Amino acid sequence: MKTYSHSIVVDAPIHFSYRHLNEEELVKNWNELLICYEYENPEDKDNMYPGMKYKQINQMGKKKIELEVTIIEHTPPYKSVASTEFTYGTLISTYVLGEQNGKTVITHISEVKYSKMYYRINDFFFGWLQKIMLKQTMDDLKTAIEDNYMLEKRKNEYFGVYTAK
Repeated sequence: MKTYSHSIVVDAPIHFSYRHLNEEELVKNWNELLICYEYENPEDKDNMYPGMKYKQINQMGKKKIELEVTIIEHTPPYKSVASTEFTYGTLISTYVLGEQNGKTVITHISEVKYSKMYYRINDFFFGWLQKIMLKQTMDDLKTAIEDNYMLEKRKNEYFGVYTAK
């Protein structure tokens, strides 16, 4: 199994940050590939639980990619673990959140279990691309959370109401 990880420190509360990992419209702010999630049960959208499955529809160029995602662990707002089967093997994606001085530390861990030796060899030569992509994705997540949090704070200051949770 090959593991990649990257951490960021976000200037926003943990509950606010966690929403950006689970709410579809907020995920679209930082994941440019995501088109939508499709749930077997409509009420599952707001109630993730271990064993729950849903489809994630992505688009890369003109090609649409449909992935079946299985929730392994869901402990809001501290941890979310999901598994996805690909042609090349299994991807386990873990997000761990913690609080530090009023900010949120988010660590994303990608674990890939390759189905064939060909894919392991390919990773040996091109794994550095995976690291770059993970860093870029996490940087995009940080920007989206901080921009939305600042916007929410400004709205609250203007209207005198705090809604950023």
